[in-house]
Amino acid sequence: MVDISSALATPGWMRPEELTWLAERAQVREVIVEMGSHLGRSTRALADNIVPTGLVFAVDDWRGQSEFIGNIPDVVMFGLFCENVLDLINAGIVQIVKVDHAKLLEEISVSQSPDMVFIDGDHAYESVSRDIKNWLSLMAKGSLLCGHDYDWDTVRQAVDELVPKRQLVDGTSLWWWVVE
Repeated sequence: MVDISSALATPGWMRPEELTWLAERAQVREVIVEMGSHLGRSTRALADNIVPTGLVFAVDDWRGQSEFIGNIPDVVMFGLFCENVLDLINAGIVQIVKVDHAKLLEEISVSQSPDMVFIDGDHAYESVSRDIKNWLSLMAKGSLLCGHDYDWDTVRQAVDELVPKRQLVDGTSLWWWVVE
């Protein structure tokens, strides 16, 4: 049984069925990378349901998407995220990686290959393509690559080009593929 109650209480755009899908997948994963954490709604779904010894890397620059949220300073966005997942940070389940996605692999070293990567950061074609390429090169067979907002033309184009065997989650804008 998954718990998405805290995720539902956290501001964000993901719908309950999308949060449930993420939570169910997290239950069998040990190292999850979340590309784009915003205010922590999906972070909560993942981290509240990951295996007991698991770790979620919340990767974001917390600049947000001004076309949706206005011009909220990144320090405010980051502060709200931390408030929403403070218990998970304190428990060592969520590790924050505050960085521009384009510079992520230059600035951190990945000591353990993630067994799940969830892409929901910048929705520009170039950004989605970069995130998919970067993580595919580091993921082992059997790992889950997934993302949100497949209904965006830019996201769909990048996913279809780079993950041709991708599957869609009915009734949602989620896409996924298990690395072969």
